[in-house]
Amino acid sequence: MTLALLTRPLLHPLQLLLLLLLPLPHPPAAFKPHATLNHELNALDAVDTPRPAVIVIQEWWGVDDQIKAHAQRIANGTGAVALVPDLYRGKLALDEAEAKHLMDDLDWPQTLADLSSLVACLRADRHSHRKVGSLGFCMGGALSLALGARMAATPRPLNACVSFYGIPPPSLIDIKQLPVTTPVQGHFGALDTLKGFSDSDTARRLESDWMDAIRSHGGVHAKGLHRLEEGVFVYEGVGHGFANELRKKGSPEFKQETVNLAWRRVFGFLTEHLKSV
Repeated sequence: MTLALLTRPLLHPLQLLLLLLLPLPHPPAAFKPHATLNHELNALDAVDTPRPAVIVIQEWWGVDDQIKAHAQRIANGTGAVALVPDLYRGKLALDEAEAKHLMDDLDWPQTLADLSSLVACLRADRHSHRKVGSLGFCMGGALSLALGARMAATPRPLNACVSFYGIPPPSLIDIKQLPVTTPVQGHFGALDTLKGFSDSDTARRLESDWMDAIRSHGGVHAKGLHRLEEGVFVYEGVGHGFANELRKKGSPEFKQETVNLAWRRVFGFLTEHLKSV
């Protein structure tokens, strides 16, 4: 796994030095766009309170312009550091057949282990108190939830976990108890036809499982640190990949207002759960 993108709001020189010294599996690529807006998460940090980070996980296409735009949007909208690991190691699909081939060839258990190592690196040494979240789309959405469930079994679970239209198979990992340890959000299209992966019936079953897990722990989630909240959203009139503006814009099912609503929910969620206090 290579680190394809590191995007963040404008940093104080000391913060930039600390970030460059952060031990990562691979050095960041040269592409490092900056956000210029101020947010709750990008106030000047103390050395012992490192900036929160969001691992942004690609769709089956690879690290294309859309996933880079998503990462930049997260940096702009929250002030967190956004990192995109290159799961295909430089390969990029040009059509659906190639994308399917790349995804089918991906070693999911190893990828999950690599992502877990990235979380550990982000929290290494003096950065041990860093808050880390994950967010992914389609294949990346499923991996985001799987990463959340894997980290839930460690002393330091993820601080936030978001999926856009992707749910991992039970054969990979069980995510039913995820809300007990980790604040989690899912975004799905009502017209999605990918049965068992991201269709609305599967999304609603996931919501039911999560609500059962929360109720079984006294109506709270994330070890009681956060209030009970509605974590699964199904948007009417849109299908799979509805947030992929580069591919969906101009199609009859593309709805900008729906995309904007989903992002507002994501920004509020990440800001609430990744802030230092």
